[in-house]
Amino acid sequence: MLRILLHSLANPSVNALLCLARLAINNPLDVFIFSCPCFIIIQMVLFITTVFIAELIIAGALLNFIIKADRQVLAANQAIVDFRPTLETGLREAYNIVRNLKQTLHYIFCLIERKKKQYIFKIVSAVCLYCVLFFWKGKYRKIAAFLQLAMLLNGFVEKFAACKKT
Repeated sequence: MLRILLHSLANPSVNALLCLARLAINNPLDVFIFSCPCFIIIQMVLFITTVFIAELIIAGALLNFIIKADRQVLAANQAIVDFRPTLETGLREAYNIVRNLKQTLHYIFCLIERKKKQYIFKIVSAVCLYCVLFFWKGKYRKIAAFLQLAMLLNGFVEKFAACKKT
C-alpha cells in the first residue's frame, strides 16, 4: 500500500488518483497522512479552475453588457438620424422667423427715427417762425403775414412729402 502511495505521489495520473481514492475509502488515515501534498495540489488546481471559471463568467457578463450598450447606442443613433431632417427644417424655419423679426424691428426703428426727426424739424421750424412773428409783429405786419403764408405752405409741403413716403 505504501508503494502505491509513493508511486501516486511521484506520478500523479488519473489511475494513481483513483488508487488514492480507493485507499482513502479503505483506510482514510493512512491516505491522508501519506498523500497530503497531493491533496494540496488538487486543491490548488480546483482553486485555479474555480477562479478561471469565475473570470469567464465575469467576462461573459461584461461582453453581454457591452453588446446591450452597443445596441442602445445604435438605436439612439438611428433615432437621431431619423429626426435630423425634421430638426433641420425646424431650424431653418426658426432662422427665417428670427430674420423676418429682425427686419421688421429694423423697419419699425427706422420709421420711429424718421418720425422723430420730422417732429423735431416741425417743432424747431414752428418755434423759429413764431419767434420771428413775435419780434416783427408790431412794426412789420406785411412781413408777418408773408411769414404766416410761408408757414402754411411749409405745412402743406411736409404733408405732401409724408404722403409720398408712406
